[in-house]
Amino acid sequence: MNLNAVVPVSEAASRLGCSPTQIRSLIRTGELPATRVGHQWFVEEDAVRQTCLGNTYSGRPLSQRLAWSLLLSLQGRAPLHPLHRQEQARMNNYFAQPHSQLCHRLKGRASFKSLSATSASIGRLRADQRWVAGGGEAAARHLGVGKLPGPATFYAQKSLEEDFLDVSLAVPDAFQPNLYLGLIDDIYWPFEREIDHYAWGSVAYLDCLEQRIECPQLAFLWPPLDGNLDEHREAFGNHRISEESAVI
Repeated sequence: MNLNAVVPVSEAASRLGCSPTQIRSLIRTGELPATRVGHQWFVEEDAVRQTCLGNTYSGRPLSQRLAWSLLLSLQGRAPLHPLHRQEQARMNNYFAQPHSQLCHRLKGRASFKSLSATSASIGRLRADQRWVAGGGEAAARHLGVGKLPGPATFYAQKSLEEDFLDVSLAVPDAFQPNLYLGLIDDIYWPFEREIDHYAWGSVAYLDCLEQRIECPQLAFLWPPLDGNLDEHREAFGNHRISEESAVI
């Protein structure tokens, strides 16, 4: 092993601004290349440097299936799809991650399109119950505050993409979009149409975070923002135990 090409876990954690426990978790899942010598792990220097230069969080965003399972758990709702034992173990690790890292993981909740549309078209979208409003609009509704700045944001099932585009008459716009469409595979669609006309508070928080919409009250939308995830881990653990008991 070339000692000039690797760094100890403690140094990698210091340079990436996270805990050594977080680094070891990423090593275990294979998301951070490392080599073990005796009882000590050494992280590849190139991986640490690329993460720092890119100003990104290490680790891939979750798949839609796991992202919505995690969000459902945070909302106190039962997961739509049973998780395998290994996936359940991974979920427990995600609960233990820092807030910023957890938000990064949840970017995989949907495939987003950046669009531009007229205000009249966006008004028609708001009146259509086939999709769910997110972003600043959902955040303002949950918080009971006035209109928040930012683009209109909607979540729709993948099978309704063409319908959404027909109603909105939107065009792709990567530079100054005023409309975001988050597409979710039909099988993972988490919203109950008769109830969820607006995205949940945690989803609205993620939208605002990614779109850099600022509001002092946004913290109230996100359950684990207080830094204490014990109750969420406990709720997830109880759900896992009940599922295993049902199988037995």
